[in-house]
Amino acid sequence: MEPQRAPREGIHLNALIQRLEAHPLFEGLEHPLLEHIGRHSFEVHLAPGDVLYSSGTTADRIYVLLSGALQIEYPRRRQSRGPVIGIFASPNFLGESQVLSGVPWSG
Repeated sequence: MEPQRAPREGIHLNALIQRLEAHPLFEGLEHPLLEHIGRHSFEVHLAPGDVLYSSGTTADRIYVLLSGALQIEYPRRRQSRGPVIGIFASPNFLGESQVLSGVPWSG
């Protein structure tokens, strides 16, 4: 799923900054840095059953889960869905180790 760039000015940016401030990952960051992150981020909305990433694809983003939850599955070969091995509930983040190490997504 390709992220869509959301408007990042005025009330939209302020609302995102407030959500980032409430996330443990960004705790204690100064407002100018949060504003920079907000202006350069993408917002992704997923419906139940949507796939955020697939095993083996290049990890080029870090995802910050602001609300809801993600189900992590390990699909069998040639299948798009598989057994649930974990759930990430907000507030959370994922993809940092894959991005920093250059390792493709697993699970």
